[in-house]
Amino acid sequence: CVMAAIRMVLAAHEVKRPDKQATSLRIGLSSGPLSAGVIGNANPRFSIFGDTVNTASRMASSAHVSNKSKPQIHLSASAECLLTTSFLQRMDKMGWMLGAR
Repeated sequence: CVMAAIRMVLAAHEVKRPDKQATSLRIGLSSGPLSAGVIGNANPRFSIFGDTVNTASRMASSAHVSNKSKPQIHLSASAECLLTTSFLQRMDKMGWMLGAR
C-alpha cells in the first residue's frame, strides 16, 4: 500500500490543474480490520467501513499537503510497524516523510 501511495503522489504531480499548478494529495494509511461490500440495489456501490478506514481518513484530512519538494504520507502506528526499518530509512534518504512525524 505504501508503494501504491508513493506512485499516486508522483503521478499526481504530473497532472496539472486548470490554473497550471501541480495536483497535490493528502494521504493517510492505517492497518487493521475493516468490512467491505456492495451497498444499494438501484445504484450499487462498493464501500469499505470500520475504525481502520475512519483513522486513515482522519489522518489524511489532517495531514500536510504532499508536494514534489516535500512528499509525505501519513501512517498510523499500526501501518508503520508493518514496514521495515531499512525501508523507512531508504524513503527518508529519498526525501519522503513517512509516518506521524
